[in-house]
Amino acid sequence: MTTYPQLRLHLPRLESNLDVMARWCADSGVLLWPHIKTTMCRPVVERQLAAGADGVTVATPAQAAIAASWGCRRILIANEVVNPVGLQQICGLAGEADLTVLVDSVAGIAGLDEAARTSGVVVDVLIDVGTAGGRSGVRAEPAAIELALRVRSARGLRLIGVSAYEGVVPAVRDAETLRLVDEHCRFAAAVFVELVSFFGTANPVFTAGGSAFPDRVVAAAGPVRAVPGAVVVVRSGCYAVHDHGMYDRVSPIAGLEPAVTVRGEVISAPEPGLVVVGLGKRDVPHDADLPTVLGAWDAKGRRGKRGAGTVTALYDHHAVVRVTDSDLAIGDLVDFGISHPCGAFDRWPVVTVIDDDGRVVDEWATQFLRRP
Repeated sequence: MTTYPQLRLHLPRLESNLDVMARWCADSGVLLWPHIKTTMCRPVVERQLAAGADGVTVATPAQAAIAASWGCRRILIANEVVNPVGLQQICGLAGEADLTVLVDSVAGIAGLDEAARTSGVVVDVLIDVGTAGGRSGVRAEPAAIELALRVRSARGLRLIGVSAYEGVVPAVRDAETLRLVDEHCRFAAAVFVELVSFFGTANPVFTAGGSAFPDRVVAAAGPVRAVPGAVVVVRSGCYAVHDHGMYDRVSPIAGLEPAVTVRGEVISAPEPGLVVVGLGKRDVPHDADLPTVLGAWDAKGRRGKRGAGTVTALYDHHAVVRVTDSDLAIGDLVDFGISHPCGAFDRWPVVTVIDDDGRVVDEWATQFLRRP
């Protein structure tokens, strides 16, 4: 017996997106370490690696531990870690995976170095380069040089490159936004070149690239490519499932298709031209856009219904839909597209996997917390 709401993952589109991204990276001459926080779903991650991803990116030591338990061998934690428990996790993982962590402060370097020396390991680090008013990361070249000097003197750390994140701007591709993105990417590339003498590897890493502007990272990486042995790594994560909202508007990668939807039941039709569907803020992301009505079906999901409409309000467990030319009735099903999938999968312990005909072919678990 099926219950709703239901997060649905279109398997053929997922697999197509992985192929599209692999070709784009190959044509662009970059490696891909996808940010798997988007789904934290082992079957998705395994397919990303099989399609050519060279490693994975995570946000926290706990996510790194999960990735390692899935067999991921190259893992980037795209944050500075300062919590003692997290530092212990990093040092414990350093022996079983090729682990890299960001640093952007003297205090962060000192804490990680002490934990590494106590554990008898050496941890690879990237200097995080930020932008004024943005997220983490040094704001000026002298600060990056100071951190590089600190890492050089830290017996438990090895500097292997530079990291940046250009996605702190609005998710639009107008001229001013692209100017800001390009400025940040060029600055990060200049920092990388300035720090070449500090790198403790023959293959230093320059990494950036969310899901909105990876093309701008590639365009700015010319000075990096001139460094012998340097590798350029993008970290896009949402490409795997794409969406019907912000990334459908801004992604520069042609051929990606929305692979994730949410299906809910009509639970109320309290007035003409309005229905209420049993899904809400607990079930779908809503930070970028409200869900988009894609189509409607009878209660068994077999016969299409007229159900064109717009979500006008979203509550914890209710989506209010203003409909036009609709024959929807209580119990009928409505499919919604989402915007910004990074806020979708963490709401669902189980993902329903469907084929081209909408038939359920599998169920995949997500794992956002490390299980005992």
